[in-house]
Amino acid sequence: MGITHPHASGRVKAFQRMSGVRLLGAHDESPLLRPFVDALGLEPRSKDEILTDADVHAVLVHPKSHAMADFAIEALEAGKAVLCEKPAGRGSADTARIVAAVNRTDGLFQVGYCWRFAPSIVKMQEVLASGRLGKVLQVRAHAGCSHNEAATAHMNQPGDIGGAMFVIACHLTIASCFTSACPMQSTPELPSFRWRSAPSPGKTPVARSSTTPTSW
Repeated sequence: MGITHPHASGRVKAFQRMSGVRLLGAHDESPLLRPFVDALGLEPRSKDEILTDADVHAVLVHPKSHAMADFAIEALEAGKAVLCEKPAGRGSADTARIVAAVNRTDGLFQVGYCWRFAPSIVKMQEVLASGRLGKVLQVRAHAGCSHNEAATAHMNQPGDIGGAMFVIACHLTIASCFTSACPMQSTPELPSFRWRSAPSPGKTPVARSSTTPTSW
């Protein structure tokens, strides 16, 4: 349910490559639904059709952030397992609602944090568990968006608590939790770039960067 998240098509294709899995349809109020289902060979269906179909055992929740919690909770209450794309809502209030629904329904729910299964993260956990590095007191992680990605509509949805820092940097936060325990404080540094002067045609522009720390 929901197809407007950038990862939606990739997840569908991954399931289509798996044996023993049938994709029974897709729902979204967006006009992008029709080209999405046409491109991937899916059937467009209403939300109620999906949730009341006994052959649907699991639901992929991949809309914009504002609809994630509502879709996930409705699917859980319908008895479906749920894989919800990150960040699973607009903020902690939405995720608290999902946790309450999981506890109420005893349902199966997971956020699509693909990094937690990455070989590098698995190896990191093995090294930390071995004690070779001693007790971890501080973690520094680095990541970045694609060029101009932070300015896209997906990263600037109304009601989101932090744009790219919320939608992208949540990967770093969850990875930090795997080092020992969830951090008491996160201090992201946001680099910004400004042109020193307007670049001349054929010339390489020179950028000046600055870093602004912000505590969560």
